[in-house]
Amino acid sequence: MSPPSRLLILLAIVIPLGLGTKLYEGPGAGWSHAYGGAICYEVFWILALKACLPRTSILFLSTGVFLVTSGLEFLQLSHHPWLEWIRAFELGRILIGDGFDPWDFAYYAIGCVMAVALHRSLVCRSRATQAASSTQLDQFRM
Repeated sequence: MSPPSRLLILLAIVIPLGLGTKLYEGPGAGWSHAYGGAICYEVFWILALKACLPRTSILFLSTGVFLVTSGLEFLQLSHHPWLEWIRAFELGRILIGDGFDPWDFAYYAIGCVMAVALHRSLVCRSRATQAASSTQLDQFRM
């Protein structure tokens, strides 16, 4: 399976998982709503950007996503009317948040590390496997 296909499969898993963190009502629901979604949010944006910008370093993308989402977290301290208008919509509230929480930074970092680890283990591994297979075929042909 090609690396882009693996990225799309990961995204197809992360999207409902992230939305599910907001709907979950069992044990640990408070943590899931507040922080599980933050982790999935980071993973989603990093993998989505990697799918759109395949030649860009995963570390560069994860750093950029961390900085942008951290900026959005600080933006939650602001209550300008246009921000409140965006937050009035469920999608706007999900995307830009509605309350500052310093703990979010730790979970953003965890999400970034998870995205890099997922990418390296599932996507980059396929490249290494393909390269090893190619080398074995070349040896066989000689």
